[in-house]
Formats: sequence, structure tokens, C-alpha cells
Amino acid sequence: MKADILALYQSLDQNDRIEVVQKIENNHLLGVLFELIDGITILSPVKVIYRLFGKKVTLKNQKDYLKRFYKLHAELKIIIVDTVSKKISSLNILERDLLYCKNLILSNNEILALKPLAALKEKIHEFEIFELLPEVLHLQVFLNKRMSPFDYDGINYLIEELTKSYMLRRALEKIILIQTGLITSHDELKKNIKSFQKIINDFPHSNRFRKMYHFYVVNNKLVFPVQVSKEKHAITRHLNNLDNLLESYPQIPMTFLNKDVEILNRFKQTLLVFSFNLLIENFEACNVQKEKKEALRIDNPKVYLPATFSELYHDYILFLMNEEFDKASQKTDNMELLLHLEGNQNSLIHVELQRALILFLKHDDENGGSMDLLKKLHSNLKNKVYHGISNKIYEAIFYLLWHQKDYAKASDLFIEQNLHVNFEFYDIKKQEIKELLLNLQKGIAASRTNIKISKKETAFGRILKKRMLKNS
Repeated sequence: MKADILALYQSLDQNDRIEVVQKIENNHLLGVLFELIDGITILSPVKVIYRLFGKKVTLKNQKDYLKRFYKLHAELKIIIVDTVSKKISSLNILERDLLYCKNLILSNNEILALKPLAALKEKIHEFEIFELLPEVLHLQVFLNKRMSPFDYDGINYLIEELTKSYMLRRALEKIILIQTGLITSHDELKKNIKSFQKIINDFPHSNRFRKMYHFYVVNNKLVFPVQVSKEKHAITRHLNNLDNLLESYPQIPMTFLNKDVEILNRFKQTLLVFSFNLLIENFEACNVQKEKKEALRIDNPKVYLPATFSELYHDYILFLMNEEFDKASQKTDNMELLLHLEGNQNSLIHVELQRALILFLKHDDENGGSMDLLKKLHSNLKNKVYHGISNKIYEAIFYLLWHQKDYAKASDLFIEQNLHVNFEFYDIKKQEIKELLLNLQKGIAASRTNIKISKKETAFGRILKKRMLKNS
């Protein structure tokens, strides 16, 4: 028995060996050969054929049986190499194929590696896996120099391909650096988008780069909620372009190379569309996207689709908008657990604020604790701690200001955020308070102490005016 197959056998664990046995169960001779490997250091091929074929082997036909042995030996080695290559389940299928080719070369089966390498290169070009392309081409150059040293044209062509592959990988690395960098301002985002566009112009035929570009633009524009409403149509165009690319090229990664590319691409796109619709307050569309992402998780239980804090928070906001307070409360529990797992206890105050908001909106705050927490939330809003705050939270701040009799700030907030408040919470007629607040806003703009109330002022309005003047 050759040392190379013994080394491969020793790299198999018990589950791998069971898998090999299942693959060869219909081939008796392969099964016997595999059993012979266990416990053997090195056994000569002649001794192995007598173990395999018994009395059928004679001095006259020994060479014929040796040929059969070498054929079986090569077949079994390929099965073991394939099992070893697939051992790391987290690898993308193309990464496993590359590992398979490398194992063939390392086990002195260079000829057997030629066709798989050529097929792998075609797949890598098709799916634009630029991070693997240089290594594949390097192996091809190595094999051609070893097996066809005088094929100068073929070797030079591969070296040219290898040079281009390094340029593509370098461009991909630049994009990944842009993607992973922190964005602190909208101007910085514009600068990064220009850098991204330059790379795309240098490689106009790359669908992967275009896909990564549209994903990056939308994902980072959503960080600036004020800009979202201004650039709503532009963001929609980016999302449509991204959807078309995902439809046409589902196996091309949208970010990093990973296993289950198509499912992860669709999941990330669904989260993007969900977040976008949440910020523009299209809650019906949010519900549709939420169902889509839940379906992706249910239909693909073996695919790792982790819930991020951002996703949990957006779900929480949607449940608030739908007035599904029990589900919103469950999301706060999930957020708290995630922060503990990540060792980010400093952010737990945000979860407490979100719980206070639920109590406040449910009108279910017996001890008034939510009021103190909402004051902290109001302070955080002013300090821009929260990004992408929802209309629902501003409504809670409006209630808070009203409760504190700070009617001037309440009216400012009401008009600035174009709130749609449930005025029945304080037994106030909507039209009455809307007119009053609009008039108060005009009066505050003119003079703090000279508040102009229209002739339509109601008894309630006069009482409110007195309270405001008293608090001045």
C-alpha cells in the first residue's frame, strides 16, 4: 500500500470513514481495499493483490492484476480526497473544489488535477470569485511547467491571465476596504462612492463589482435618515438595479465569499428593502419584507442567517407601528440577550428606553418609570445618539412634553415632524388641538409672551394659553 493513501486515510475521522464506506458499498473490491488500509503501515502492491484477488493471481497474470490494483487504488484515493476536501462544511463549494485539486497535487496525482482545475477556473470566471482566481492560475502554471515545460505559448498565456487575476483581486480588496470602513458623515460617504465608481469604471464588465456597489450605496445611505427622504427615488433605483443583478447572477457574491451565496444575497437584500421602507414609513411594504425574511429562515434551516441588533431593532419599530406590543416586547428581550452575548452591556440603556416606550404607548405605566426613561430618550435624540428614529418615538416624546406642560416644544415637535398623534389619549379632539398648535406655533415664532390665538379659539385653547403664559 502506498504511503500517500495511508496519509490521506489517517486524516479521516470516524464520520468521514463511514462516509467513504457508504460511497463504495456497491464495489466489493474497493471495500476490501479500504479495509486493508486500516492498521497497515506500508504494504507492497504484490501482497495487496493476493489479499484482494486470492488464488486467481498467478505469476503469469500478476501484471494484469497489478494494473487492476493501481486502477482501484487511484479510484479509492479520489474518493478519500473528495471526502477530505468536503470536510470543512463552512467552505463555499468552489473553495472545496480548490482544496480537492490541491490535495490531488499533494498526493502525487497531478494528471488527475488538470481537468478539475480547468473546470474550476471556468466556474470562478463565471461567478467572479476573484479571491480564488490567482491561486487556481498559479497551480495551472505550476502543472504546465512540470508536465509541458516546452509549451511556451501555453505557459505565457497562463502567466498573462495570472497577472490580470492579481489586478482583479486587488480591486476586490479595495472594495472590501471601502465596505468595511466606518462612515461618520454624508460627505465621507460621497467620497467613498466616487472611489467605488472609479473601480467600476476600470472593470466595467464585472457584475460582482456593480452588485457590491449598489448594495454599498443603499446600505450606507440608510445610515443618514434625513437624506433618505430626500434621495428616496435614487435609493429606489439602486434597489431595483440590485434586484435585477441578483435575478440575473444569483451565484455572484454581494459581499464576501461564503457558503450559500444565493440565499445570503437574497436575505441581505430583503433586510435592505425592509430598512428602507421603515425609514420612509411604508409599513405595508415592511410587513411584506418581514414575511420574506422569515420565509427564508424557515425554508433554509441549515443556512446561518444570524439576527443582528439592527434587524431586531427594526422589527421592534415595525411591531410598535402595528401596535403589536407583546411582539415588540419580545424583540427587546432578544436585543438584551444579544448585547449580553456580545459583551456590550453599555448599550443596555437603549433596550430599557425601548421597553419604556412600549409601556408608554400601551398606557400601561403604573409607577411612572417610563416617563424618566423617556426623558433620557429625549436627551439622546437631541444629542443625535439615535439614528433613524421612527415617527412613533417622536409621538412618545410629544406625549412626554405635553405631560410636562412644555406646550411650546410640543407644538414645535408636532409641526417639525408632521406627527399623526392619537389625541384621544388625552381626551382631546384632534382638529381642535391641531388648529390650536398651529396657532401657537405662529405666536411663538412672533413673541413668547404675545401668543396670538385665532377667533376659533376654544375654551380648551384659552385654558392652554393661560398655562403657557404661566409657565413662561
